[in-house]
Amino acid sequence: MIFKKMRSVFAMAWMEYRQWIFNPRILLIGILCVFSKMMVSDALVQQSVETGQKLHYLEPFIAMGNSNVLLLFFPFVFLILMSDFPAMRKSTLFVMKRTGKRVWFYGQILFLLMSAMTFLLTVLGFGCLSVIGHATWGNSWSDAVTKYAAMFPDKYNNFTSQYIPVNLYNQMSIGTAFLNTILLLFCYLLLLAMILMIWKLCLCKTAGLLTNVTLIGIGAAACTIRLPVMWMLPMANSLIWLHYTKIASEPIYPLWASYAYFGIGIGLLLIISRIIMKNTNAIGIGMGGD
Repeated sequence: MIFKKMRSVFAMAWMEYRQWIFNPRILLIGILCVFSKMMVSDALVQQSVETGQKLHYLEPFIAMGNSNVLLLFFPFVFLILMSDFPAMRKSTLFVMKRTGKRVWFYGQILFLLMSAMTFLLTVLGFGCLSVIGHATWGNSWSDAVTKYAAMFPDKYNNFTSQYIPVNLYNQMSIGTAFLNTILLLFCYLLLLAMILMIWKLCLCKTAGLLTNVTLIGIGAAACTIRLPVMWMLPMANSLIWLHYTKIASEPIYPLWASYAYFGIGIGLLLIISRIIMKNTNAIGIGMGGD
Protein backbone atom coordinates (compact mmCIF):
# COMPACT_ATOMS: atom_id res chain seq x y z
CA MET A 1 0.00 0.00 0.00
CA ILE A 2 2.82 2.42 0.90
CA PHE A 3 4.69 1.58 -2.32
CA LYS A 4 1.51 2.15 -4.32
CA LYS A 5 1.00 5.58 -2.75
CA MET A 6 4.64 6.53 -3.33
CA ARG A 7 4.30 5.54 -6.97
CA SER A 8 1.13 7.63 -7.23
CA VAL A 9 2.92 10.63 -5.69
CA PHE A 10 5.79 10.29 -8.17
CA ALA A 11 3.36 9.89 -11.08
CA MET A 12 1.54 13.06 -10.01
CA ALA A 13 4.82 14.97 -9.70
CA TRP A 14 6.09 13.68 -13.05
CA MET A 15 2.87 14.71 -14.79
CA GLU A 16 3.17 18.26 -13.41
CA TYR A 17 6.89 18.38 -14.20
CA ARG A 18 6.39 17.43 -17.85
CA GLN A 19 3.76 20.12 -18.31
CA TRP A 20 6.07 22.62 -16.59
CA ILE A 21 9.04 21.72 -18.80
CA PHE A 22 7.03 22.00 -22.03
CA ASN A 23 5.36 25.27 -21.05
CA PRO A 24 6.66 28.12 -23.29
CA ARG A 25 7.44 30.12 -20.14
CA ILE A 26 10.38 27.77 -19.52
CA LEU A 27 12.27 29.86 -22.11
CA LEU A 28 12.60 32.51 -19.42
CA ILE A 29 15.35 30.39 -17.86
CA GLY A 30 17.33 30.77 -21.09
CA ILE A 31 16.83 34.53 -21.04
CA LEU A 32 17.96 34.63 -17.41
CA CYS A 33 21.06 32.60 -18.28
CA VAL A 34 21.97 34.92 -21.15
CA PHE A 35 21.50 37.95 -18.89
CA SER A 36 23.65 36.29 -16.19
CA LYS A 37 26.36 35.58 -18.75
CA MET A 38 26.43 39.19 -19.94
CA MET A 39 26.44 40.53 -16.41
CA VAL A 40 28.65 38.08 -14.50
CA SER A 41 30.40 35.47 -16.64
CA ASP A 42 31.72 37.97 -19.18
CA ALA A 43 33.12 40.12 -16.35
CA LEU A 44 34.88 37.10 -14.83
CA VAL A 45 36.25 36.10 -18.23
CA GLN A 46 37.62 39.63 -18.59
CA GLN A 47 39.38 39.22 -15.24
CA SER A 48 40.81 35.94 -16.48
CA VAL A 49 42.13 37.58 -19.64
CA GLU A 50 43.63 40.53 -17.75
CA THR A 51 45.36 38.38 -15.13
CA GLY A 52 46.32 35.60 -17.52
CA GLN A 53 44.90 33.05 -15.05
CA LYS A 54 42.16 30.46 -15.49
CA LEU A 55 38.88 30.73 -13.61
CA HIS A 56 37.27 27.85 -11.72
CA TYR A 57 34.19 26.44 -13.46
CA LEU A 58 32.07 26.89 -10.31
CA GLU A 59 32.92 30.58 -9.86
CA PRO A 60 30.30 31.98 -12.29
CA PHE A 61 27.47 30.21 -10.45
CA ILE A 62 28.83 31.24 -7.04
CA ALA A 63 29.07 34.83 -8.29
CA MET A 64 25.51 34.72 -9.66
CA GLY A 65 24.16 33.28 -6.42
CA ASN A 66 25.85 36.00 -4.36
CA SER A 67 24.92 38.98 -6.49
CA ASN A 68 22.41 41.43 -5.01
CA VAL A 69 21.19 42.30 -8.49
CA LEU A 70 20.76 38.74 -9.76
CA LEU A 71 19.04 37.70 -6.54
CA LEU A 72 16.32 40.11 -7.60
CA PHE A 73 15.94 38.40 -10.99
CA PHE A 74 16.36 34.76 -9.90
CA PRO A 75 13.28 34.61 -7.64
CA PHE A 76 11.19 36.76 -9.98
CA VAL A 77 11.85 34.44 -12.92
CA PHE A 78 11.15 31.39 -10.77
CA LEU A 79 7.90 32.94 -9.52
CA ILE A 80 6.78 33.53 -13.11
CA LEU A 81 7.58 29.92 -13.96
CA MET A 82 5.71 28.72 -10.88
CA SER A 83 2.90 31.29 -10.97
CA ASP A 84 0.28 28.53 -11.41
CA PHE A 85 1.65 26.43 -8.56
CA PRO A 86 -0.09 24.31 -7.51
CA ALA A 87 -1.85 23.81 -10.84
CA MET A 88 -5.62 23.76 -10.52
CA ARG A 89 -7.13 22.79 -13.84
CA LYS A 90 -10.57 21.54 -14.77
CA SER A 91 -9.25 18.00 -14.36
CA THR A 92 -7.87 18.64 -10.85
CA LEU A 93 -11.12 17.73 -9.12
CA PHE A 94 -11.29 14.41 -10.98
CA VAL A 95 -7.62 13.62 -10.24
CA MET A 96 -8.05 14.49 -6.57
CA LYS A 97 -11.14 12.33 -6.24
CA ARG A 98 -9.30 9.41 -7.82
CA THR A 99 -5.95 9.64 -6.02
CA GLY A 100 -6.95 11.42 -2.82
CA LYS A 101 -6.00 14.88 -1.57
CA ARG A 102 -2.96 13.58 0.29
CA VAL A 103 -1.38 12.03 -2.80
CA TRP A 104 -2.16 15.15 -4.81
CA PHE A 105 -0.59 17.36 -2.13
CA TYR A 106 2.66 15.42 -1.80
CA GLY A 107 2.86 15.10 -5.57
CA GLN A 108 2.83 18.89 -5.76
CA ILE A 109 5.60 19.13 -3.16
CA LEU A 110 7.75 16.63 -5.05
CA PHE A 111 7.12 18.55 -8.26
CA LEU A 112 8.27 21.74 -6.51
CA LEU A 113 11.52 20.09 -5.42
CA MET A 114 12.13 18.82 -8.96
CA SER A 115 11.41 22.17 -10.62
CA ALA A 116 13.53 24.22 -8.18
CA MET A 117 16.50 21.89 -8.65
CA THR A 118 16.05 21.93 -12.43
CA PHE A 119 16.07 25.73 -12.35
CA LEU A 120 19.30 25.91 -10.34
CA LEU A 121 21.11 23.14 -12.23
CA THR A 122 20.28 24.83 -15.54
CA VAL A 123 21.80 28.09 -14.31
CA LEU A 124 24.81 26.15 -12.98
CA GLY A 125 25.31 24.30 -16.26
CA PHE A 126 25.03 27.46 -18.34
CA GLY A 127 27.46 29.22 -16.00
CA CYS A 128 30.04 26.48 -16.61
CA LEU A 129 29.48 26.56 -20.37
CA SER A 130 29.86 30.34 -20.48
CA VAL A 131 33.50 30.20 -19.32
CA ILE A 132 34.73 27.26 -21.42
CA GLY A 133 38.25 28.00 -22.58
CA HIS A 134 38.85 30.34 -19.66
CA ALA A 135 38.32 27.95 -16.74
CA THR A 136 39.52 24.72 -15.22
CA TRP A 137 38.60 22.42 -12.34
CA GLY A 138 40.50 22.47 -9.08
CA ASN A 139 40.32 22.48 -5.30
CA SER A 140 40.76 26.20 -4.71
CA TRP A 141 39.63 29.62 -5.84
CA SER A 142 41.27 30.87 -9.02
CA ASP A 143 44.04 33.46 -9.02
CA ALA A 144 41.92 35.42 -11.50
CA VAL A 145 39.54 36.11 -8.60
CA THR A 146 41.73 36.16 -5.51
CA LYS A 147 44.70 38.09 -6.94
CA TYR A 148 42.84 40.54 -9.15
CA ALA A 149 42.82 43.25 -6.47
CA ALA A 150 46.59 43.01 -5.96
CA MET A 151 47.31 43.06 -9.70
CA PHE A 152 44.80 45.79 -10.62
CA PRO A 153 44.11 47.89 -7.50
CA ASP A 154 42.75 50.75 -9.60
CA LYS A 155 40.03 48.49 -11.05
CA TYR A 156 39.12 46.54 -7.94
CA ASN A 157 36.50 49.00 -6.78
CA ASN A 158 34.61 48.64 -10.05
CA PHE A 159 31.16 47.11 -9.62
CA THR A 160 31.91 44.23 -12.00
CA SER A 161 35.12 43.23 -10.21
CA GLN A 162 33.43 42.32 -6.92
CA TYR A 163 30.99 39.57 -7.88
CA ILE A 164 33.00 37.23 -5.67
CA PRO A 165 33.91 39.49 -2.73
CA VAL A 166 36.73 39.07 -0.23
CA ASN A 167 34.07 38.18 2.36
CA LEU A 168 33.54 34.95 0.44
CA TYR A 169 36.88 33.59 -0.76
CA ASN A 170 38.72 34.61 2.44
CA GLN A 171 36.23 32.75 4.62
CA MET A 172 35.65 29.37 2.98
CA SER A 173 36.85 26.99 0.29
CA ILE A 174 35.27 27.07 -3.15
CA GLY A 175 33.57 23.71 -2.56
CA THR A 176 31.98 24.94 0.68
CA ALA A 177 30.93 28.20 -0.99
CA PHE A 178 29.32 26.32 -3.88
CA LEU A 179 27.46 23.89 -1.61
CA ASN A 180 26.13 26.67 0.62
CA THR A 181 25.18 28.82 -2.39
CA ILE A 182 23.09 26.18 -4.13
CA LEU A 183 21.48 24.92 -0.90
CA LEU A 184 20.51 28.38 0.36
CA LEU A 185 19.18 29.41 -3.06
CA PHE A 186 17.22 26.16 -3.17
CA CYS A 187 15.71 26.94 0.23
CA TYR A 188 14.93 30.51 -0.86
CA LEU A 189 13.01 29.31 -3.92
CA LEU A 190 11.15 26.66 -1.90
CA LEU A 191 10.08 29.25 0.67
CA LEU A 192 8.67 31.57 -1.99
CA ALA A 193 6.86 28.72 -3.75
CA MET A 194 5.33 27.49 -0.49
CA ILE A 195 3.91 30.98 0.08
CA LEU A 196 2.38 30.75 -3.39
CA MET A 197 0.90 27.37 -2.52
CA ILE A 198 -0.76 28.54 0.69
CA TRP A 199 -2.47 31.47 -1.01
CA LYS A 200 -3.43 29.34 -3.99
CA LEU A 201 -5.07 26.78 -1.70
CA CYS A 202 -6.98 29.71 -0.20
CA LEU A 203 -8.07 30.52 -3.78
CA CYS A 204 -6.19 33.84 -3.83
CA LYS A 205 -3.21 33.47 -6.18
CA THR A 206 -2.72 37.24 -6.57
CA ALA A 207 -2.12 37.65 -2.84
CA GLY A 208 0.65 35.04 -2.99
CA LEU A 209 2.42 36.86 -5.80
CA LEU A 210 2.10 40.22 -4.01
CA THR A 211 3.42 38.73 -0.77
CA ASN A 212 6.49 37.34 -2.51
CA VAL A 213 7.17 40.53 -4.49
CA THR A 214 6.98 42.50 -1.23
CA LEU A 215 9.38 40.09 0.52
CA ILE A 216 11.88 40.29 -2.34
CA GLY A 217 11.67 44.09 -2.63
CA ILE A 218 12.00 44.78 1.09
CA GLY A 219 14.77 42.19 1.37
CA ALA A 220 16.76 43.81 -1.44
CA ALA A 221 16.41 47.27 0.13
CA ALA A 222 17.37 46.01 3.59
CA CYS A 223 20.46 44.21 2.23
CA THR A 224 21.57 47.27 0.29
CA ILE A 225 21.58 49.56 3.32
CA ARG A 226 22.47 46.77 5.81
CA LEU A 227 19.49 47.10 8.11
CA PRO A 228 19.50 44.56 10.99
CA VAL A 229 15.97 43.57 9.97
CA MET A 230 17.41 41.99 6.83
CA TRP A 231 18.09 38.76 8.77
CA MET A 232 14.34 38.36 9.19
CA LEU A 233 13.96 38.24 5.40
CA PRO A 234 14.93 35.40 3.03
CA MET A 235 17.24 37.35 0.70
CA ALA A 236 19.89 38.18 3.32
CA ASN A 237 19.83 34.60 4.59
CA SER A 238 20.61 33.33 1.07
CA LEU A 239 23.62 35.64 0.50
CA ILE A 240 26.65 33.88 2.00
CA TRP A 241 29.07 36.81 1.84
CA LEU A 242 26.75 38.98 3.95
CA HIS A 243 27.35 36.59 6.84
CA TYR A 244 31.07 37.47 7.05
CA THR A 245 33.48 40.37 7.35
CA LYS A 246 36.42 40.65 4.96
CA ILE A 247 39.08 39.42 7.37
CA ALA A 248 37.77 38.24 10.77
CA SER A 249 37.00 34.54 10.90
CA GLU A 250 33.96 34.96 13.16
CA PRO A 251 30.79 35.46 11.12
CA ILE A 252 28.56 38.50 11.50
CA TYR A 253 25.61 36.13 11.37
CA PRO A 254 26.13 32.34 11.56
CA LEU A 255 25.28 30.25 8.52
CA TRP A 256 23.55 27.64 10.68
CA ALA A 257 21.05 30.32 11.73
CA SER A 258 20.13 30.89 8.07
CA TYR A 259 19.59 27.16 7.55
CA ALA A 260 17.45 27.13 10.70
CA TYR A 261 15.53 30.15 9.35
CA PHE A 262 14.71 28.39 6.09
CA GLY A 263 14.13 25.02 7.74
CA ILE A 264 11.65 26.38 10.28
CA GLY A 265 10.01 28.67 7.71
CA ILE A 266 9.52 25.97 5.08
CA GLY A 267 8.44 23.46 7.72
CA LEU A 268 5.78 25.80 9.11
CA LEU A 269 4.51 26.67 5.64
CA LEU A 270 4.34 22.97 4.78
CA ILE A 271 2.30 22.25 7.92
CA ILE A 272 -0.02 25.21 7.30
CA SER A 273 -0.59 24.26 3.67
CA ARG A 274 -1.28 20.64 4.67
CA ILE A 275 -3.85 21.78 7.24
CA ILE A 276 -5.50 24.09 4.70
CA MET A 277 -5.53 21.28 2.15
CA LYS A 278 -7.05 18.84 4.62
CA ASN A 279 -9.88 21.22 5.49
CA THR A 280 -10.55 22.55 2.01
CA ASN A 281 -13.46 21.38 -0.08
CA ALA A 282 -12.16 19.57 -3.15
CA ILE A 283 -14.82 21.28 -5.25
CA GLY A 284 -13.36 24.66 -4.32
CA ILE A 285 -9.88 23.45 -5.23
CA GLY A 286 -11.14 22.32 -8.59
CA MET A 287 -12.45 25.80 -9.30
CA GLY A 288 -8.96 27.33 -8.85
CA GLY A 289 -8.17 30.85 -7.66
CA ASP A 290 -8.03 34.37 -9.04
